[in-house]
Amino acid sequence: MEKEDKNYGRAYALMDFEASKEQIESELPYAREAARTPSQLEISVREVKDLITDKTVDSDLVKYIGENSIYPIFPEKFKAEMESAKPIKMSDLRYILETKYPDATNEQAAEQINGVSNYLHYTFGDNKPFKLGKRFV
Repeated sequence: MEKEDKNYGRAYALMDFEASKEQIESELPYAREAARTPSQLEISVREVKDLITDKTVDSDLVKYIGENSIYPIFPEKFKAEMESAKPIKMSDLRYILETKYPDATNEQAAEQINGVSNYLHYTFGDNKPFKLGKRFV
């Protein structure tokens, strides 16, 4: 997200799918419909490696992604694998959904992106443990 966007709620969801960016983008309308997101909500898909090198992106966001890790989220049937789970660096994840929601709070934007990211996981996650990053504001 560009630094000068002041009147928007912003939220991000990091994820790691083998799907291409184009495949994810083609599913966004269906994900938005399933999640019942408002039409004014803007969602874009970016590769994390591109976001990290983009000088127009908020440096606090880049720093946060570079310095933090997450644990994989496991569906119930993979519960036994949870014990051996290791943290994954956020910067090693493949994609980030960026959300801008006019005249909304960051928390409201995060609530909206939650359903979209869940839909994408079920579409592209192949029913495996998934490395869906924190949804954060």
